[in-house]
Amino acid sequence: MTCGTSAWKAWITTSKSITYSNLFAQQRLASGKGVGLLELWFRPWWRFVRGYILRRGFLDGWQGYAIARMVAHETFLRYAKVRAAQTKPAAKPANDQH
Repeated sequence: MTCGTSAWKAWITTSKSITYSNLFAQQRLASGKGVGLLELWFRPWWRFVRGYILRRGFLDGWQGYAIARMVAHETFLRYAKVRAAQTKPAAKPANDQH
């Protein structure tokens, strides 16, 4: 039963990450704030350093590393969605020619 419970928790966590990253992207774009390449690279890196080194996640062993890495990945996901949305070309209206 433990394997099934772990798979269920992983699915819930992934589902929440997708939902929250979509909300973040919508809010960020609605406020007119974009994401540059430097920010896309730096923010996840900073979140890892902050969680693993500054908040001493390394004292928790591999669990601390895994949590810091997961937080950095989720941060990257949020900012990558904003970047993708802002660089996506606007949809052209379809011409109704026969």
